[in-house]
Order: sequence, then structure tokens, then C-alpha cells
Amino acid sequence: MVDLSVRQIDIVRSLLTMPRTKTIKELASEFKVSSRTISGDLIKINQWVNEKEGINYFSQTGKGIWIECESESTRKTALDSLQNENLIQVKTKENGFIEQSIRIRLIIEKIIFSNNPVTGDDLSQMLRVSYWTAFSDIKIVKSELKSFNLFLNGKKGEGYTIEGDEIDIRTLMESLLQKHLEPVEYSKSNYVDFLLESLISIKKNPIINKKISNILSNVALILIDEFSNNYKVDIDMIVSMLSRLTIIVWRSGNKKYISDRYKNTEISDSIAKIYCKVICQYNICDNLNDKLYFSYGNDNIVQTEDLSKFVSELILYVSEKLNINFVRDLKLRDSLIQHIGSETKDNYRYMKSYSPFNSEVKNKYPDLFEAVKEAINKLYSTNPYVVNDTFITLICLHFLLSISNLQTNSEIYVMYVCSSGVGATSLLEHNIKKKFANLKTAGFASVSSYKPRLKSLKPDIILTIFPLEEINSIPIIQINPIPNEIDYKNIENVINKIELEKEIANRKDNYKNIFYPSIRIDTPQMISNCLNIYIKLKKYFGNRISEKYEDAFMIHVQLATYRILAGQQYVDQEISKEAEELNNMRDTKEIRKVFDEIGCEINTSEIKAILNYTRFK
Repeated sequence: MVDLSVRQIDIVRSLLTMPRTKTIKELASEFKVSSRTISGDLIKINQWVNEKEGINYFSQTGKGIWIECESESTRKTALDSLQNENLIQVKTKENGFIEQSIRIRLIIEKIIFSNNPVTGDDLSQMLRVSYWTAFSDIKIVKSELKSFNLFLNGKKGEGYTIEGDEIDIRTLMESLLQKHLEPVEYSKSNYVDFLLESLISIKKNPIINKKISNILSNVALILIDEFSNNYKVDIDMIVSMLSRLTIIVWRSGNKKYISDRYKNTEISDSIAKIYCKVICQYNICDNLNDKLYFSYGNDNIVQTEDLSKFVSELILYVSEKLNINFVRDLKLRDSLIQHIGSETKDNYRYMKSYSPFNSEVKNKYPDLFEAVKEAINKLYSTNPYVVNDTFITLICLHFLLSISNLQTNSEIYVMYVCSSGVGATSLLEHNIKKKFANLKTAGFASVSSYKPRLKSLKPDIILTIFPLEEINSIPIIQINPIPNEIDYKNIENVINKIELEKEIANRKDNYKNIFYPSIRIDTPQMISNCLNIYIKLKKYFGNRISEKYEDAFMIHVQLATYRILAGQQYVDQEISKEAEELNNMRDTKEIRKVFDEIGCEINTSEIKAILNYTRFK
């Protein structure tokens, strides 16, 4: 039997959850090791895959590495086996030295789940590092705790404790417990499977506090006993229930309670029943604030008085960081307001599920991920309970879709005018193209010939070095032979106006935004469906999807699947002219068949939007 290292496990998980080819160079960049090291890892991974039934490893020069599974159940089985292997190991480097990110987490867990102060010697022995290494890690721990509004209190001769408001301590605990459940969570399609697998993984987990492990296991059994398989529940909710009930039992045993804080005191009968069942088993006194905490969690993490203003500032911040003008994308602004608005309306009642898209976005679009993270931390919140990788990834997907739309927008054509139509205009064109990639050259003209050439060249803008007579239908911008910042700003303003006019002209009254988070969908099942649809459509279209647009196609299909599952498909009124022709196409029938397999009916407008990617070259 082949044993995989932690990095090799992460590589396999990446290949299984993000169904696209990856080159050795891409993997080396993603995991921050040499290509030679990745090549060695892939030999072991190939051997591991060969031991599994129903999955195959492929490597092709010029294309990359990928893993194919015969079915969705085979993929889930492979992910489950990775989870079991991962639990046997504490994440270590090849020399057995625990990685710093894991050490930080272990230190925080050790202190926060301990009934007594933890000394530096305790930490160095647990981590198998020197006292000074542990002491250096403590500095990072202090910074991590600060984001949760907590601080590390160290007393000489006694040890370290974590202090702060009880609700913030519980928020940190919930965040830590969720990390133990994440790998199980996204590979399970219903809550019973999730809870049963959690029982197994919790017992095998070498990192988690054993007393906490026992409470988690008991609470999981209670939840399994309480619900039936037919119970409609979001796995995000189950994760929060499991974590919060465990925390209530643990903190009550230490006589730690939440003070009065909740404005909303309504509790559903089902929530109250589960709470009572757990506290009765542990002989804990009924406490209204604990019951409200079980139902609502930390209900006051983010206060956003003007959501529209925040979203505008977010878009502006990311635009300036990446030097991409997202401000003119009206759909981006609308979809972000709806997405973030639904989160604040729900008061972050449940922590966001882990998403296998996280690592893909972080590693393939690191500048975008960091820009969004910086903006949210600066303008919104630094609390990791809210601003975790999944939250940032979902925001990034909006921007990626906007980038895709910007790239496929109609180009704007420019006529360059100088005294002769040659010479100075070539230099002018060179400078303008460096600044505005979406401007295309319609042609060149002299001061005396520009009017007769308008009909044949059909420019959207005229850029001229000399004053020209105004033309009603076409904007004329007089600039310097070597444009300065004022010139560039004037050009940008005109471009924005033209694109805004096109945007308004193209917008349909019944156009639906990309995300519909107010409609709760079982997240792991949604992710599974998105992956399945993408895999099948990518396999069907093959090389018809240009490599240049592969990422945009992947994102589009996943978001389209989300829309369809939410019952909010995009509808284009003008599609009726092409509907009959589209419906008779083999491609259309294949797309309908793929969506039929997950019980969804896709409309002609969504089909046309998918087929557009076969035309982009």
C-alpha cells in the first residue's frame, strides 16, 4: 500500500476537486516547491491511483496532469480515503518538523481548550521544537487572536491563557472546530453521511483535544438520532449545531457563560428540542443565552450601515489594485450588493462551508484574491469567522466573471488624426494602446480627409492632435502628440460613457444576477453538481473550448448551475428568434441531457450563453 505525504494528499485532492489539467510547473508554483520535487510526488500519486478502482491517472506532454473518475461516487470514495490518510498524519514537512501554520493552530487550540494556563515548555514539547521556536510562534499567535478581538495573556511562572469576551472566545472555538470538519463536509451530499463520517474522523484525529473529541462524537450521535434522512437541512447549519453544542457543553463545565446580548429571542421548537436533549444528557442547567447562542451564534460581527457605499468602495479598491476598471460593470455592483446583503441579513448565522474552489482561486489568481481580502479587511471586517477563504473566494468569482465579460465586450474603434495621417499618428497609436487594451485601430486620417473616411472606417472615437469640427454622432478628443495624464483621463471618461451606453442598451429588464444566496442550497451537493456538470460539458466540447477561455468557461458553467438550481435562470427576450434553430442542434440536446441527469431543466438562453464559449477564439 502506497502512503502519501501531506503535500501529495493535497495535490491529489486538488486534482480530484478541480477537474482541469495542471502542469508540473503550475503544481510547483501552487505548492511552492521545485518542479523536480513535484515530479517525484507524481510518481507516488500515480502508484496510489493505480491501487484504487474506478479512477485513472493521466499525464500528457503539452497538456498536463489530470485524474478521471468513473462516477461521482468513485470520486467521493477517493476523497474519503484521502481524508482518512490525512488524519493519520499531523501535517509535517519531510524532515518531521511541523509546518509553522499548523504549529500556530495547535498552539491556539492547546491554550483555548485547556482548563489551566499552558507554559512555553508545554508548547515546545507538544510541537517538538525548541523553546525559542515556540516563543517566536507566540508572536504570530497574538496577531491571529487580535483578529478575533482576543488577546494572549502570558504570566511568568504560570503560562499562557486566551482572554476576551465570551462570545469572541466561542467564535474562535467554532472556527477551529470547523477546520476539523471541513474535509469531511464538502465530500458529503447529506447531513447523515456527514455526521457518520465525522464520528470516524473525529476519533482518528491526532490533533484535536480528546475531551472535545468525545463531546463532538456524543453530540453527533444525538443529532443523528434527532433527525431523519428526509430532514431538509443545510450542512452549514449542521456544522454550526455540532460545533456550538460542543462548545456549550465545554464552557458550561468550566462555568463560562454568555452575558445578555441578543435582541432577537425567538427560538424555533426544533432548535429548542435539540438544545434541551444535549443539556439533559450532560446535566447542564437551561440557560437562555446559551440557547440563543446555539441558534444565532455571534450575531454582531459586522455592522454595515451603507451596503451600497461599501460595495462601491470595494470595487474601486480592487480596480486600483489590479489596474482594471471594474467600476463601469453595473452587473458586478448589483450582484455584489445582493450577495453580501444576504449575508448581513442572515447575520452570519452559520459559518461558510469549505469550498474546493478556494485553492484554485488563491493559487491561480493570487493578486485578485489578495486585493479582495485587503479591501474587505480594510472596509468591512477582519474577523476570520466572516472573512474566511470561502467568503473571499465567492467575492472573487464575481470579479472573475466581470473580467470575462470585459474581455468579451465589443471593442471600441479609434480613428487617429494628424496633419498628414501618417507619422505622428503611429506614435500616438502606440502610446494609446499601451494604456487602453480594448481600443482597436479603425484607421488613420489627415485633417483634410477625416470626414470622407468616417463612412468606411466607422470609428467610435476620433483622437486628434489638431482642433476638428464637431460631429454629432462621434466624440472627438483633442490630445497632445505624447498624451499626458489629463489626456488619458479624458479618453477614459469617453470610453466609460460609450461602454455604459452599450451596457444599458444590452441589459434586459428580466436579467437575473449571478448569485442567489438568499435561496439556501445544500452547499456540498451544489458543489458536487457544479463539478459534475463542468466535467461532462468540458469532456463533450473538448478542444472546442479555447485554452484562453477555459477558466472563464469553468466559472461560467459553475455559476450557471448555481442559478439553475436556485430556480433563477437568465432569460434573454431576443433569444426567441434563434430558439428553434438552437433546439435542433446536437449541442443543445447534449447540454439538456447533462442537466437532466441532476433533475434540472435548462432554458435556451442559458444554453446559448454556454455555447458562446465554443465561438471565442
